[in-house]
Amino acid sequence: MKYAIITGASKGIGEGLALTFKEKGYTIISLARSSSDNLSPEEQIACDLLNIEATEAKLKFLLTDFTSKSATEIVLINNAGTLGDVDRLENHNSATIEQAFKLNVTVPVTLSSLFIKELLNFNIQKTIINISSGAAVSPYYGWSVYCASKSAIDMFTKVTAIEQETAKYPVRVLSIYPGIVDTEMQTVIRSRNEEQFAPVDKFIESKEKGWLSSPKDAGTSVFELFNDKSLAGGSIVDVRTD
Repeated sequence: MKYAIITGASKGIGEGLALTFKEKGYTIISLARSSSDNLSPEEQIACDLLNIEATEAKLKFLLTDFTSKSATEIVLINNAGTLGDVDRLENHNSATIEQAFKLNVTVPVTLSSLFIKELLNFNIQKTIINISSGAAVSPYYGWSVYCASKSAIDMFTKVTAIEQETAKYPVRVLSIYPGIVDTEMQTVIRSRNEEQFAPVDKFIESKEKGWLSSPKDAGTSVFELFNDKSLAGGSIVDVRTD
């Protein structure tokens, strides 16, 4: 039995990932506040990821349940994230900054820690996929918090992979950039003015010229990279170039 646990899989890239992994024979579970009409109720657990203690409890229950059913593979996909404020840094507020770093960094790091600990003694295929962004390595005017949080995820991926080199039953950890995808996040980006987000015209052009990939296509591309066993743990890969 193969299982994939995906945060924020009720819409956008997360939903695309869920549908792809399901097609590939995985039993999927979405951890998200909202629900998807494209997933069954059994495949979804209502979860406010910012309530970290409650989220940890739900993940621990799932891992215990899956291992009791003799799982042969378990994948955790840290997909949920937020842009936070799209604006010059001096126009951000502390509450939004804190929430963005919590969802983009604290939640995936915490869930990954629990995932590794709970599966420490299980000799099965174990993978953590962190959905990152090209913003981790390319600074964008107006995205100070988003860029910084994605950069943190990439370094977290690299360090965790180094640690797993000495584990008895290691977890493979990857960070994947899904490309420019037609999601609600893109709609928010295009609604900003140049004072808030300098390259807004480029994003509008990408939409108008049909350069955005669909969430399902993005999910397929991410799966193909995950399924490429030549990619070692700690790899940071972009679906547009790999």
